[in-house]
Amino acid sequence: MWRRRLLRAATAASVLVVLLLLAVYARSSFVRDELTLVAGGRHVIVSTFPHHVYVIVLQVPPGHWKRVRVDYQYPGKPEYLEPRLSVRPGEWRVGVPFWLPLLFALALPAWQVGRWRHARRRDRQGRCSACGYDLRASGDRCPECGTPRPVGGTVAPA
Repeated sequence: MWRRRLLRAATAASVLVVLLLLAVYARSSFVRDELTLVAGGRHVIVSTFPHHVYVIVLQVPPGHWKRVRVDYQYPGKPEYLEPRLSVRPGEWRVGVPFWLPLLFALALPAWQVGRWRHARRRDRQGRCSACGYDLRASGDRCPECGTPRPVGGTVAPA
């Protein structure tokens, strides 16, 4: 029971991440957002562009945080949908297109919808929810695995 609740919570969180990514993607076409975090002698800059997000990690000497200036280069048309990584001394740049995290965030909800449709099809066809045995001519339990028959299940005529 707790596994089912955990899976539902993870699916709900994935759906929220998908909605957030879609909202940021739509906003990135009109506004360039930038978030700067300073921790442990490093600057982490997250900036949105149309179709992708840049994450830049810089190593900066202590006391120089106000003098950090990062030049952004908007990529050309052919490569804007590809993930990019560039590493220089004291600097990491990662360009992530929006479709990549969206793909990972959609995996769990898509799997759940597939499981739901499969279970619904089994129920409509009068099959056991555990093993798939045809229950149309059976009694209260599945003769194959012993699983009790669902009470409100709709059964297709034989």
